[in-house]
Amino acid sequence: LEISSFQLDGMFGFKADVAILLNITPDHLDRYDNSFTKYRESKFRLLQNMKSADHLVYYADDKEITNELARRKPDMQLYPFGFSGPYEQGAWIDDDIMKIVVHSKEFNMSIFDLSLQGKHNAQNSMAASIASRVLEIRKETIRESLSDFQGVEHRLEPVVKVHGIEFINDSKATNVGASVAAIKGLQQPIIWIAGGEAKEDDFSELVKVVK
Repeated sequence: LEISSFQLDGMFGFKADVAILLNITPDHLDRYDNSFTKYRESKFRLLQNMKSADHLVYYADDKEITNELARRKPDMQLYPFGFSGPYEQGAWIDDDIMKIVVHSKEFNMSIFDLSLQGKHNAQNSMAASIASRVLEIRKETIRESLSDFQGVEHRLEPVVKVHGIEFINDSKATNVGASVAAIKGLQQPIIWIAGGEAKEDDFSELVKVVK
């Protein structure tokens, strides 16, 4: 399940056995009185019914997440992932090798074998791999899935190539953080067509990347 802040605001009985927090960047602030603190509180409702035997996978390079976890001290199994490892259990990149450690068992895979390249895809791959190993999915099954996965609709989705120009649909990037990740993930020169509602976002980070 992908659970948005809209759903989390009305979440009372649901409990995740395995929860994943990929990042917390400003979004939908028009719904939260232009308060990032209120938005962050909404995202952390995901943890509210979890118990000590449940599992939280989180991006350890996101200071909003790590600071909030340090403040809350949640009682559950924690699995950090990111580019600042190693971790006792979790996932990190070491010399272009993605290392996953869950239940003291290690699984390694070259980032060049991932079907989707780019830093944000490496993050997603680490998170999915941890969750899969928590559920004791076979290492080879995970390796095959990450090597073959073709992405999802509307997220950096190749549409057509005309006269050598490739058109990419990234309409799923509806906030600054998602747009920054998409632009950084593209190596070729681009013409970026953007629109939508500002939602009280801070565009300064996006301006730097676009320049």
